[in-house]
Amino acid sequence: MTAPRLRAVGGDRVFVRDLVRTVGVGILASERGVTQRVRFTVTLDLGEGIAPEGDEPAVSYVDIVEAIDAETAGHSPLLEQLAERVAGRLLANSRVARADLVIEKLDILKGEGILGVHMVRERAA
Repeated sequence: MTAPRLRAVGGDRVFVRDLVRTVGVGILASERGVTQRVRFTVTLDLGEGIAPEGDEPAVSYVDIVEAIDAETAGHSPLLEQLAERVAGRLLANSRVARADLVIEKLDILKGEGILGVHMVRERAA
């Protein structure tokens, strides 16, 4: 039996969900010089027609993790700045058309809720 021909519908997505890192982030005095748990969910929309080449993915989830790890190496005053840097690093890959990021501080409200930012960026035309 021969496999059917497939047609791509839109672009594919690569994602990392619920990745938790301990990072320095925040503008409050109590957040300086300490780290806190931050959760990252990142979805990348690939350009239409972008597909893996042989055994190599068009974009790897490893790219997402490496971008997060690189941008969390130092202290970030704002989650928004951190998200913007991660998005910029990921969108530098010409195969990525759009980056959707959710970054959440898990411990700041002591179990009463979660603070965070949701940001969507795409490459300018």
